[in-house]
Amino acid sequence: MQQPPNQANTTTGPTVQERRTARLFAYLNGGIWAVGNGLVSTYLIIFLALEYDAPGLGLGIGMLLASPRLIGVLRLFVPAAIGRLTGRKSFCIACFLLSGLTLLFIVPIAAGRFGDGNRAVVALVVVWGVYHLFQYFATIALWSWLGEIARFRLRSRFFGIRERWMVLGQAIAMLASGAIVWMWKELLPRSDQWIAYAVSTCMGVCYMLLAIVPLCQLRSCYRSRKALAADSETNKGAADEGRISIANYFAPFRDERFLRLLLFGVFFAIACGLTQAPQNVFPRRVLGVSLFVVLGLKTWMRLGQWTLGPFAGRYADRRGNLLVLIAGLLITATGTLFYLPAQSSGSWLWLIGAWTVWIGWVLVNVTLPSIVLRSSPRGADTPHIALYYALTDLSLALATIAGGWLFDNIGRGHGTVLHLPTLGSIDYYTYSFIAGWILRSLAAILFFVLLRKMIDRPEPMINKT
Repeated sequence: MQQPPNQANTTTGPTVQERRTARLFAYLNGGIWAVGNGLVSTYLIIFLALEYDAPGLGLGIGMLLASPRLIGVLRLFVPAAIGRLTGRKSFCIACFLLSGLTLLFIVPIAAGRFGDGNRAVVALVVVWGVYHLFQYFATIALWSWLGEIARFRLRSRFFGIRERWMVLGQAIAMLASGAIVWMWKELLPRSDQWIAYAVSTCMGVCYMLLAIVPLCQLRSCYRSRKALAADSETNKGAADEGRISIANYFAPFRDERFLRLLLFGVFFAIACGLTQAPQNVFPRRVLGVSLFVVLGLKTWMRLGQWTLGPFAGRYADRRGNLLVLIAGLLITATGTLFYLPAQSSGSWLWLIGAWTVWIGWVLVNVTLPSIVLRSSPRGADTPHIALYYALTDLSLALATIAGGWLFDNIGRGHGTVLHLPTLGSIDYYTYSFIAGWILRSLAAILFFVLLRKMIDRPEPMINKT
């Protein structure tokens, strides 16, 4: 009798049918998890924080956006933990479970159990950071796990299809979340408004826990028979499941290709982080846009990504990741420019243009995982994945906090930051939106200069001696 996928003998390698079934479970996991993520989106938490109208709002929003990235540095310990504390599969599932349960603390925060104003915002920052910490731990193991399911030449296509499932689930859920909050305020204006945020949060947690079920059906290792045979020759069996020796833990820093990729990632993270506070406060505070409208715009973006994702993955597999990623960087960089006419006219309709060009993020989301994996040696990719995302997220976090501080101390306090004879005074919003476009465009140029000759070369093999 054939064994279930999660109990199959991991020393013989997966069959074609097992790989096909595993891909379906991976798509199902991504779609269900995305529904939960959409119901408890970052914008839901930001609008909940805006309800308190706390002093130092810019820094508070900056910390809220940065805390997941800042605490994510701890993911550096994931490669050492996998295979020592428990297997990769158990580690991944346990972290996803803990991340979902952590979000339940948002309910008493919304109800005012942790106080009002700054205290409530601080509590949100802590819960949001811990939730993402477990998510990051799980994702490191998951990516290493999923990287074995698809053949090397089909990875971008596989990630593209999974991204499409995730985009669709998140788009529907975000629209539902915005509708819950909006309808609650319209139909029950005299009731406690925090209940709407709590309902959306609890629904999201249920879906996140449900997304664990498909992962339980997967086997713990999908490496090929050839790779497993090579491991057995060096006494490195399937039981390792991603375990990395301490000696090789920081091996990525000796890899020139990885260092070039890391330099690009750090610069791009800083370029994105500096404008996060004004970019997220502007729609609500300047244009008066509701959560329903913001999530509706993001849903429009995600549906566009859902349509484009598979085509982007197939094109990247055929033509290479370099041009696809650069195109995504240049397209998405123009998004903040649409905020300029929105500011001058006072109409939020201009934001539709920003969220339309941000559909191009799917080009980055589809190709970047493949590029990170391609910059890693086969059989020892978890240190590369962990170090890249830990250090780039740290850069994004510090830049976001700095951007929030600048917004509080320059943008809101002084009103103008630059005076030109021909253009007059430029306020902080205008300055940050133009600077965001320039810096993100420079990131695309930097990526081309550093990696144009390296990205589409064959993957390096791990030194097993």
